[in-house]
Amino acid sequence: MGAIDKTIAKPKNNNLASAIEFKDWMILLWHVGGSSDDMANLKLANLDYSGDQPCIIYKRAKHRGTKTKMGGKTREPVKFPVGETLKALMLKRINMANQKGHELLFPLMSNKTSSARLKIFDKYLKYAGINKIKVEEGGVERSIKLHSFRYAVACRMAECGISLSDAQYYLGHNCSAVARYYAGRASVKMEPLEDIEARCKATQEAVTKVA
Repeated sequence: MGAIDKTIAKPKNNNLASAIEFKDWMILLWHVGGSSDDMANLKLANLDYSGDQPCIIYKRAKHRGTKTKMGGKTREPVKFPVGETLKALMLKRINMANQKGHELLFPLMSNKTSSARLKIFDKYLKYAGINKIKVEEGGVERSIKLHSFRYAVACRMAECGISLSDAQYYLGHNCSAVARYYAGRASVKMEPLEDIEARCKATQEAVTKVA
């Protein structure tokens, strides 16, 4: 985020609003792992703060109004739990949306194509001095892109002990978690990812002290 912070700090920055919104949007991607299109088109109606556990509720863009193979029903929405960091961010975006009188949380991102958002991301990677091409073990080259946030969240979930099926549900994939929901009407529930990570870190530190 350092490259974006530098842009925001630039005097007479004509793209200040865009830079601030893009930073907030990337924080959202880091916490939720949603696709570029899904997260760019989030609206006030996608936020549920009515219960004890705030959530972001949305349908994958490619499933909106479509049919799935599971009984011909529309795909079940993703209900992603919100932790304190994401809650503060969403409240900020809610206030900004209300001030401007629109329902979109990220209007500038929503107004851009996925390729245009990727170009902005590439610009900040270059500005931060980050090589877009990452060489992994075995000499395999992979490009860093917005979709990399989804892989990152999936890896973080795995490291926290979240099952593969539940991780697939929260990332919005057709999977056994959704099939289980329809079969047994059971709810798939997860704490905010940042809370789970904090608890895992505390446990690791405690084990290290004992050792």
